[in-house]
Amino acid sequence: MCPELKWSKLDYKDLLPKRAVDAHKGIFGSCLVIAGSMTYMGAAILTAKAALRTGVGLVHLIGPESWQAAIVSQAPELIYHPIQMPSACFEPTHLEMVKRIIDSAKISVLAIGPGLGLDPLTGQFLRDLLPFCEQVKKKVLLDADALRLLKSDDLKDYQTEIVITPHPKEASLFFSQEKALSQEARLSFAKKAIQDFPHTLVLKGYQTIIAQKKPNASAKWIGNSSGNSGLATAGSGDVLAGIIAAL
Repeated sequence: MCPELKWSKLDYKDLLPKRAVDAHKGIFGSCLVIAGSMTYMGAAILTAKAALRTGVGLVHLIGPESWQAAIVSQAPELIYHPIQMPSACFEPTHLEMVKRIIDSAKISVLAIGPGLGLDPLTGQFLRDLLPFCEQVKKKVLLDADALRLLKSDDLKDYQTEIVITPHPKEASLFFSQEKALSQEARLSFAKKAIQDFPHTLVLKGYQTIIAQKKPNASAKWIGNSSGNSGLATAGSGDVLAGIIAAL
């Protein structure tokens, strides 16, 4: 059995850090969203807006030049970095610009994955980017297509904090499981997977399972008994990615 979260709204409220009355946006960090491709602009917007609404001080979004007007109309608070995207996806040639944004904007956390697409060029871009993120000690959230383009072995020696947010199929692919993962098998799968992946796993589905393993510490896991099938709609995972990155 998995221990369950059965808390009231007041319990959740107590977990959130208190904000000083004289606080300013510079105190609450900055998030870089790397999401979307020429086909999936909506995923990038949903993730970035969720991070904003959850309370990140500054949210940066990088994407094609052709998106700029739409992005500004949807969320003028976003800091948008337009790039040329001749292959209709992120690719290794974008790495140097992303590095400059991380350094110059003092990025605290990166939210990577929603709507990226599955082009091999994007996979190589991610494998080039993540060692830099580790080098400069940036926290990373990986979701959706990032978990299809990468494997857990790509990150097994990664020392900086990572959160991954797969649904069962993405989890099977990321951890190189031959069989599809069923809803019923998620707890035993999470317990096993987290032993060799010392990070945080948010395994989505009915009663989401959260498992965490930190170096030199015992693994922990818990089930979230809240939520309902209203979340079973396109975009809810993108929003969750933005929320968790913000927190």
